[in-house]
Amino acid sequence: DPVTARLLYTGPPGHFFVDAVSVRAAGTGELINFPGQGRIWSERENKEFFLRYWAPLLSVLLTAATAAMVVKITRRLGYGIGVAVGVGLSFGLATMAWPFAKLDFAEPGVTFFLVAATLALLKYGAGQRYRWALFASLLVLGAVLTKYVAVITLPVFALQLVLLHRVPGSGWRELPRLSWCAVLVFASPYLLLLLPGMALLSAMYDFRLLYESELLEGLGRGWLG
Repeated sequence: DPVTARLLYTGPPGHFFVDAVSVRAAGTGELINFPGQGRIWSERENKEFFLRYWAPLLSVLLTAATAAMVVKITRRLGYGIGVAVGVGLSFGLATMAWPFAKLDFAEPGVTFFLVAATLALLKYGAGQRYRWALFASLLVLGAVLTKYVAVITLPVFALQLVLLHRVPGSGWRELPRLSWCAVLVFASPYLLLLLPGMALLSAMYDFRLLYESELLEGLGRGWLG
């Protein structure tokens, strides 16, 4: 039976924490576990607690901000304040937004970015200022970075941007001429950030490894490395 034991740390200077120890019996080879008591409110736990404190709170704040934007979108579509508040409360209290806001998921962040992009496009349609088109594109990019399957919404937002240029009396064939500049502004973050980023990764790492192992297999696993 073990009476005493000594652990000698030989790594680089830093902090070394032991939560539990396992030893193997010399005679039988049986693995014996000695669970630790934990470090209650140690310096490490204080730091980790406050680092993680914002993680669950962030979903709550993002969902509340999304509900507020739903109210603004409804108002911009011409409905009264009563209808807008009712739609906002319905989103916050009667959909899956409520349970997702209580747990640590990526969906509140994706929803926040997509709803904000929708509001930005509506503001672009009101004055057709290119900064709103660029802002909407950056918001969709934020949704994609939060959960990459949100990339399927990109063509929808691009189509909505094109349709915002249709004026009464104009034909559908005139839309490309009227909207090409706004579409170029909308696509600029992907042309200036995404494609150069992929080229940089290809230069830093083996492109076949990036493409075969991380991209395709990562999509299959549901996670990109």
